[in-house]
Amino acid sequence: MNSETLFARTAPLKLFFLASIPGAVSMLASALYQTLDGVFVGRFLGATAFAAVNLAMPFVIINFSLADLIGVGAAVPIAIALGKKKEKEAHNIFTCACMMIVLAGIGVGGILFAAAPSLIRLMGAEGEFASLAVLGWGVWAAALATCTGMAVCALLAAVALSCFPAQVASLFMAGSGQEVLVMAGSVVMPMVKQYKTRLIPVDSEHSAIFQCLGNRAPVNVERLILTASGGPFRKASPKEMKNATWERALVHPTWSMGQKVTIDSATLMNKALEMIEASFLFDCPERQIDVVIHPQSIVHSMV
Repeated sequence: MNSETLFARTAPLKLFFLASIPGAVSMLASALYQTLDGVFVGRFLGATAFAAVNLAMPFVIINFSLADLIGVGAAVPIAIALGKKKEKEAHNIFTCACMMIVLAGIGVGGILFAAAPSLIRLMGAEGEFASLAVLGWGVWAAALATCTGMAVCALLAAVALSCFPAQVASLFMAGSGQEVLVMAGSVVMPMVKQYKTRLIPVDSEHSAIFQCLGNRAPVNVERLILTASGGPFRKASPKEMKNATWERALVHPTWSMGQKVTIDSATLMNKALEMIEASFLFDCPERQIDVVIHPQSIVHSMV
């Protein structure tokens, strides 16, 4: 049915529903996503993170509104061009509108991200609450302001998990931290499969396994081997270990890392966490994952 027939022969009430239902469904989908996102953040990250995410939402809505403004504004000249049978002109307007949405999103997202700390402090937020709100907005700004097929996560601990819903919709996810899978691998990996996203590890050990496996499934290999330097106490006697100090634990023989990771390396706790991460990441039972002491740190992992 062409537009002339549609508007001339369709009852006003039916025409109203034909025009309004797509927008209503869109808003319903958005509301449903926000609800599920709130459940995810609230259940796994706690009340503070949930409140921080909601505090950042006005900034997200500003970016959405900007995209709507450009889209609705472009709809009129597109409709006029189509009415005049100038399809090429209509396509050009549409392309320009899409480019404006992307560029405006990047620009406004950057400005709001820079101003977010001051704006959130004006709302009365302080301490961890304010920091989580600013960080949450930063991740949303990156996700909303760019049209990319890959999202890279290099955040720590619960902060990385709070950003996961914004990342999982991309075609590829690149992760450099193990905390997300250690904390919630049983939740994260099913979502990765559901959204047909590919999670690519970029930290050394798991990236090495990923590259060795190629397109082979882990079930077709005998073992996944994570290597460990052994840390600063590799040659220490039981007596020396009894008198170990945190200063010595922070002197890693091979790598220069942050304090938390260095202490984990000294106790080999980091390898326990990496085993959990590898198990979820490669869908591999822990009995097929081994850790080998390799003081030279030349080989990161093996298959």
